[in-house]
Amino acid sequence: MDTVLLAQLLINGLLVGGSYVLVASGLTLIMGVARILNIAHGEFYLLGAYAFVFLYGFFHLNWILALIGSALTVAIIGTICHWLIFRHLLGNFFATMCASIGLLMLLNQSVVVVFGERDYFVMPIFRGILNIGGLTLPYDKVIVLGVSLFVMLGLYRFLNTKVGKAMTATSMDSEAAVLLGISPTIIFITAIAVASALAGIAGGMMAPIMGANRHLSGIILLAILIVLVAGHGSMKGAVIIGLLVGLVESFGYQFLGTWYLLALFILLGIIIYFRPEGLFGEAPPEV
Repeated sequence: MDTVLLAQLLINGLLVGGSYVLVASGLTLIMGVARILNIAHGEFYLLGAYAFVFLYGFFHLNWILALIGSALTVAIIGTICHWLIFRHLLGNFFATMCASIGLLMLLNQSVVVVFGERDYFVMPIFRGILNIGGLTLPYDKVIVLGVSLFVMLGLYRFLNTKVGKAMTATSMDSEAAVLLGISPTIIFITAIAVASALAGIAGGMMAPIMGANRHLSGIILLAILIVLVAGHGSMKGAVIIGLLVGLVESFGYQFLGTWYLLALFILLGIIIYFRPEGLFGEAPPEV
């Protein structure tokens, strides 16, 4: 088998998997800390793509500033949504999930009203092809992969700061965290903002490659599957399963065509069958 092709598929899989990891990590963070299954999280990914398209394509900001702007824009939107909706329903898992479905429909239809049904594209950030031993990679993909790895590392470092450890403590026992002087309200808002920013970065990174359109929000289905298979609250699991899904999608589409989806769901189904609590065994939230 052609080693160059395998390397190409590996890079493509890591590229797609990186975006899955960022979205799933945000979803995991919200579920672990605030006990919210935010079905509208895919819309935040979508809004990140639109924000990048307009900041980079229309206002001609530097791509790094445009990506930061996408993250901040979506973080602010996510925080506002939490303040207006989710904070009133905390503690009721089913109610927050239903509210997030309503938020999904509201945001999706708002995107249609504001931007219409058309696709928006931007010029490549960097033109040209990187050639390594016969392996050809557009510079855009190299940059996106590098940014994904950088953000994952940054998230890992953040979770090991005092704020990150406070989030972990709150997710384990919010009442005990209060006794330690931790404010659950501040922690919840921080978790929502960070998770939304991750989705915004993921959407912004993929915008130069895939463009922006309302159907991008479908990533939430895979993100939820990744979180379920990884195990509730397992950030490490979200990273591993997210990358695995990206690799299966890349290699599967090459060798199985559209049948790769069946192979992917069979693989995830087998994992859930033998590990119904998730691959890394985190207990699910009480409903």
